[in-house]
Amino acid sequence: MRKSLFRLAGKGAAGFLVALAVWFGLSTPYTRLLAALSEAAVRVTERPAVTSITPVGTLMVVDRTDFPASPSSRQLAVESTDITFNFILLVTLFAANGRALSDRNVFGFVGAAFALVLVHVAAVVSFVKAEAAASYGVWSAAHYGLVARHFWEAAPFFYSIIGVHGSVFALWWLLRAPSIASSQSASSAKHQ
Repeated sequence: MRKSLFRLAGKGAAGFLVALAVWFGLSTPYTRLLAALSEAAVRVTERPAVTSITPVGTLMVVDRTDFPASPSSRQLAVESTDITFNFILLVTLFAANGRALSDRNVFGFVGAAFALVLVHVAAVVSFVKAEAAASYGVWSAAHYGLVARHFWEAAPFFYSIIGVHGSVFALWWLLRAPSIASSQSASSAKHQ
């Protein structure tokens, strides 16, 4: 039992180190992808499309053409690494599986990674919508009702506190391969 626990911890540690290197190395290109996908998602609800999200390194700068920036106005910028660091946890969880390189675990990880992209897009959209719902005074009040305003203002906080980790654990739980111990106990239960 202790030997298998150390083996799983070792796999998890190796997965963590690989994920950290991948996340660090691909943060800037992933930010460009995330900015493009998030801009498209925000613009689905806009008529006319006024929001643009421009990647600058790992920062996503949000502009609105209907509220031109002035020297005294502030501009929303979302740091992508604050949203995407949960990729490291996802890799670590899948790597710590007793059957880390099994087809089911690898395909589960790939599915979870694609789903995590959607979670990241939703997180960026929540930051953009929170800004629109709260920061433009009369315009915000006219375009967002009380419930919508509170929802969008709370959404980025929810993601930052619960969603960033909860989404990864949920994806891992749903798409992981069964561990060796649970597979063995399930097969022994069938034989009884």
